Amino acid sequence: GNCYYRAVLFAWLERSVALGNLDSLRSFDAMLRPHRQTPLLAPSVRVCHQILQGWIQKRAACTSKAALRALLGEVANEFNKERSDRSLILCLRHLIAEYLRQHAHEPVALGAGASMDRGDLLTYESWAVAISGAKNIDDYCEQHVYVMNKDAADHVQHVCPRVLRTAVRICMVDRETARCNFIDYGEGSLMATRPGAGESVGSAAQLASVGGHFGVQ
Repeated sequence: GNCYYRAVLFAWLERSVALGNLDSLRSFDAMLRPHRQTPLLAPSVRVCHQILQGWIQKRAACTSKAALRALLGEVANEFNKERSDRSLILCLRHLIAEYLRQHAHEPVALGAGASMDRGDLLTYESWAVAISGAKNIDDYCEQHVYVMNKDAADHVQHVCPRVLRTAVRICMVDRETARCNFIDYGEGSLMATRPGAGESVGSAAQLASVGGHFGVQ
């Protein structure tokens, strides 16, 4: 469903507010500005704009830890409001789709032994077609990214941190054992996978996934 989008966005927004990184909130708002006239998205963009501007003003006015704690409580409560939750997630989905379409023919990464000369370079579009059977990147976005309650595939998990300009670590948990695997996404991570336990991470969102469901750690 929407759990990946919700978990990453909430963690990123909460951390940005906590650290006073208001430029991140302004950047997110600015990315949505061109969509204010898009018929199906405009209402959600307006909701996001009001929320983000409100948090920016309140965070700039915070002069005590108590005031900051109260504001972080507001951030958490906002995601419990159906209208706000839906608007924030829908806008993030559209920004991810926009990134995919803009970078459709750019390389994602070269695997071991891959060669551009052999024509096996993986682009965002070729990846999308391979994992979904979509005709092209536009078809992929229509079927798998824009649609609310559609699970976030690996493609989306790779792109989302780049849209938000952050890093995301997913902790894959097995109910049957105490073992877990960490998967890092974001610039410079190269989707690294490694086992571990008890590690800390300085990313905007560290997620735990059990059976395909995501939650913030």
